Amino acid sequence: MKKIFRKISVLFSFFILILGWGSFILADEVVIQVDVLNVRSGPGLNFETIQQVNHSEQFKVLSSEGEWVEIELKNGNTGWVLKELVAVKTMNQSARYLSPTADGLRVRSEPSTNAPVIGSLNTGSTYEFISQRGDWYEIIYNSTKGWVHGDYIKVEDQSSSAIPNTTKESPERSEEKNGVLTILGPEVSIREEASLTSNVISSIKVGEEYEILKKDKSWYQIKLENGQLGWISSWLVDAQEPGDLPTEIYLIYNETNLRAGPSTDFNIVAQGQRGQKLKVIQQQDQWFEVEWESESAFVPGWLVSRESVKKTDIPSTENILDNKTIVLDPGHGGRDTGAIGIDGAYEKDIAFTTAQAIKKKLEAAGAKVIMSRSTDVYLSLSARATLSNLSDADAFISIHYNSFPEYPSVSGIGSYYFHTSHKDLAYMIQEGIIQHTNRRDREARFEDFYVIRENSKPSVLVELGFMSNEKEEETIQTGRFQEQTALGVVQGLQKYFTK
Repeated sequence: MKKIFRKISVLFSFFILILGWGSFILADEVVIQVDVLNVRSGPGLNFETIQQVNHSEQFKVLSSEGEWVEIELKNGNTGWVLKELVAVKTMNQSARYLSPTADGLRVRSEPSTNAPVIGSLNTGSTYEFISQRGDWYEIIYNSTKGWVHGDYIKVEDQSSSAIPNTTKESPERSEEKNGVLTILGPEVSIREEASLTSNVISSIKVGEEYEILKKDKSWYQIKLENGQLGWISSWLVDAQEPGDLPTEIYLIYNETNLRAGPSTDFNIVAQGQRGQKLKVIQQQDQWFEVEWESESAFVPGWLVSRESVKKTDIPSTENILDNKTIVLDPGHGGRDTGAIGIDGAYEKDIAFTTAQAIKKKLEAAGAKVIMSRSTDVYLSLSARATLSNLSDADAFISIHYNSFPEYPSVSGIGSYYFHTSHKDLAYMIQEGIIQHTNRRDREARFEDFYVIRENSKPSVLVELGFMSNEKEEETIQTGRFQEQTALGVVQGLQKYFTK
């Protein structure tokens, strides 16, 4: 009876593979994705372990049941492994291709929203994919492998004329492209209208990506998975809008490395000098692709400026933040909202968004980042200072926004230190932020704030603008301001650690 069942199972599996049913529509082999994986005698954890297989080993698929896959082992026996721990490998004779259905689709190093971003895709381009794991597709990207989420792609066969090119317009999108956004908050409310007083219709989680449909001041309209339209506050997302891409950028440092791809893992193809102007082709996450001697090269965003830079003698600092540990402290949180803006925005939310933007730039530059809070929770001042003191931090940055309702015209950015030995850090971060944001300079100065007074690490508290100023409040909630601020902080830290 068992043999008959086995034959039926194999025959049934054959039809699954041919007809393309379930998550194994594309393949008849799997690749092990963990170091050691238990193979069980049946599709469940209650079955005994009969063997172990290792990372990168490949096995033929026989059948699929629930969350389990039956594979043929190298000794001729069969066993079951969890789908989530394997990747599906395409074995079709004809190649398979996919096309992004949204601009700015992030390519990640692993099939997870927590994995590092190695680039991004735009509509109108087509890529060959080589395997599938759950909702994720593995593609060939810039001569390496990467993963994209299936929610933002369209899969096509080579036989359907989906030949790779970079000029074809996606039929699922209009000519006007409004960009994409990534959720920064741990759980963000989606509202019926572009207002904090509007009804909450849903909530979405950190790391999720959505196409921007419309923009209304500091709000973005998106389409949820169920097809419902809703609005989300701009200070809770990382938005990439077409208008944010500069046409030209300027190198900040001498001997800046230009690379063959958007990562420090790629070879250096040239070196540029401070003040050198480069024409931008496109942006891939933290990297700009620029024209270079009739070809192209990549330069990281933390080493460039959108404004002209004087050609003074400053060395390259590309790797200066490698292995540096930075504590980022988003002010307030939980029941402590901090300042409340004219349109109802909370300081705690915008400070958290800024911290996330800075974290992304610092990690891209090689630094290790410790967040005092990674969710919307209350944290005492003493707990923040203690976290810094007990860590191996090289610097501590507390992030805040200001408010002065009695004088709504007051504006500008200021940085504060308590210990004289930390004065240089405050001055250099202030200089970097002002250079990138071009906001009013309220300078770096002494102030008796608890989190920097009781801090033994080099520490600074930054006040990044006034939420009581209507125009400035609108500015600080834009994605461009958040990016410029993050670049300014990175530049300040690079200069500080170079001294």
